[in-house]
Order: sequence, then structure tokens, then C-alpha cells
Amino acid sequence: MELNANLRQLIGNHAKKLRSEFLIPAVVYGLGNPSINLEIGYNEFVKLFREAGETTLVTLKFDNKSKKVLIKEIQKDPVSGKVIHASFLEVNLKVKIKAMIPVTVIGEEVSPVLKSGTGILNLIQQEIEVEALPGDLPQEFIVDVSKLENIGDEIKISTLNYDKTKIELITLSEEDLILNIDSPQEEIAEESTLTEEERIEWLQLRDLIPNLQLMEGRQNESKNGTDFLTWLSQKDESEQRHFKITNFIPDDINLDFSNFIEFYGKRKTKLK
Repeated sequence: MELNANLRQLIGNHAKKLRSEFLIPAVVYGLGNPSINLEIGYNEFVKLFREAGETTLVTLKFDNKSKKVLIKEIQKDPVSGKVIHASFLEVNLKVKIKAMIPVTVIGEEVSPVLKSGTGILNLIQQEIEVEALPGDLPQEFIVDVSKLENIGDEIKISTLNYDKTKIELITLSEEDLILNIDSPQEEIAEESTLTEEERIEWLQLRDLIPNLQLMEGRQNESKNGTDFLTWLSQKDESEQRHFKITNFIPDDINLDFSNFIEFYGKRKTKLK
């Protein structure tokens, strides 16, 4: 798969102008090279992403260069759902990398226990961490639940179909559950513990960094023993710079990471 791009001259607050021209601001980084700001066509990227996901190699062409990359991260507008930024990771085809592979569930509409409503699907592993050469990464793990009939039925890692000679599971074993069928339970609403002033302050921060909840979710699900705030505090200067780029934080905004982490830790809560 190939994607053409152009070097991006407009950065920071000019991203809105790019989007009005049906272009997406993007960045490519990796292999110790400096980050490069790019612009890509909206329609071309959306079509590519549907086919490639985050684990299929893409040939990124720009400025008479060609790089083998993975789509590392996309950012969407929280209202429209449209893609507004993309990050590409350049990879060495001869070096194994770790990646989170999404789990795709099929067959829900014909599963007797799900179709009848007597049971609900409990997806335990939304992503599975693997290690493989970039060209051997699976695009997804497909799990068929069409034959599940009873509450308590489950599907384990051992049922997955993948080449074990090329792909290694990092955090899970074959006996770990991917999903099971639970009894329906009433949800209990959680009340926010924030004051109205703190709630407004937090919402403003969340709007500034719209990708924050996704980043926290992925880090907490990685099961590497490091919580989100600790992980964020360990970022070096270049990674902090990339954090600002991918979250559209202009250079003139001084984001002090130590203050931010303290603020985020105090204000973090579930808001709807």
C-alpha cells in the first residue's frame, strides 16, 4: 500500500486551514530520525486506513523520498468523528517490533445466547500485544462467537489462528480469556467528585488534549506494570515534543509536563 504526502509548511494554529482544503496534518518519526511534518489528502488517507489499520506496512512517499511506515496513531474530531491528524512510525523491516493488534468480534447477530438477549458479550482483550517483523504483523485477530450458546461460554487465546513461528504473544498465554458471556447486570451511574469550577477546568484541558483518554486507555490496557501518569512522566524531551505535535498544542503554549501530570492526577475522573 502506498500513500503520497507533501512537506507541511504550516504548523500549529494553521492546521484548521489545511483541513478546509481537505488535507490532514501528519507527522512521520522513528529510527532516531527527526520528526517530519507532512500534509496528506483526507480521502486518500481514510480509504487507506480502512484497509491497512495500524499494523499493515505502508509506503509513504514525499519529497522524492520513500519510507516504510505503520500508521501509529490517528486523532479524530470529538464531534464529527472525522480524522484530523495522523502519525506514522518509520520501521526497520529486519527488526522485530511490538504492536497492539485489535480484536475483531464476528457472529454476534447469530449467537443464540446473544441474539436472545439472555447474555451479554464481555470482551476482555480489545487488543493483544505481539512482537514480530513489521511485515508479519497481523492486521487483526478475528474471533467468531456465532456458536456461543450459554452464559459462561468463553473463548481463549489458544483458539486464535496465527503463525506462531513468526508472531509472539508478549503479555498473554494461551489459557488467557479473550471474551466470555456474562449475565446482564444493571449499570450503576458514577457521580463526579469534582466541583463545578474543577469540572470546567478539566473539560478545558481535555479539549486541549483530545487524545488524552485514548492514550490513557491504551497504556492502562498494555499490562506492562506502568500506570499512565508514571508512563507519561518518563517521556524524554523529544517524546514530549511529539506529544505536543500530535495533540495540536501550539509551540507558544508552555506545557510543563510535571505541572500537567500533577494537575491531571488530581482532576482525573469519569465525565460524560
